[in-house]
Amino acid sequence: MSSHVSTPRWRPHPDVLVVAGAGRFVVLPPGAAQPLVLDGTAADAWEALSRDATLDDVCDHLCAVYAADRDVVRASVIPLIDRLFEQGALAQLAAAHERGRA
Repeated sequence: MSSHVSTPRWRPHPDVLVVAGAGRFVVLPPGAAQPLVLDGTAADAWEALSRDATLDDVCDHLCAVYAADRDVVRASVIPLIDRLFEQGALAQLAAAHERGRA
């Protein structure tokens, strides 16, 4: 697991194409040949991520929706964020203290 998912805020990459419907999202990252299909809990996580969310925000959302154990949720969300980031679907926002330096 990567360490880059724990504290930053995430949002969909500005150039990602997204089609929503029937409880799922079809996401095409910039330059990708194949879309990602997110359904079930992954679709709910994407919904939270579309609001500039931290890992904790996504976990809070999923725990509330599914009344699930936080450790189990976190263990599932970290690789999802990693995958979405590595495939170009998510962008990482600068932390507040980093934005102040720019």
